[in-house]
Amino acid sequence: MQYPGTLYKMDGQSRSNVIALGDKLIYNVIFYGERNYKLIFCTAKQFIPVHFVLYDSETREMIYDNKNDEYSETIELSIENTRRVKIEISILLQSSKDKYVEEFFGCVGFLLHWKPINK
Repeated sequence: MQYPGTLYKMDGQSRSNVIALGDKLIYNVIFYGERNYKLIFCTAKQFIPVHFVLYDSETREMIYDNKNDEYSETIELSIENTRRVKIEISILLQSSKDKYVEEFFGCVGFLLHWKPINK
């Protein structure tokens, strides 16, 4: 897992949960204005890659889909104005050939860090 650096502060909205193949986890978070955010996602080795999509909770506009970045596990965002964001997380199970994984439960989570935007 990547270390975000000493300038970033841990956000209390970070989450983790149990997940199985075919599950989708949905989290609602608030991104406060004038901050840079770094989200770092992780899961059990058998469940890589994690697929996550960020949506604006009010407009339903897609903000980011890591599918477009080869399922990157990290994203950095600059947020000018406070907004509610929905994070949808699912497991694609592209890398594992193990049959038992279909019945396996693992952990998936994200760390949310922030720092002020330098102006």
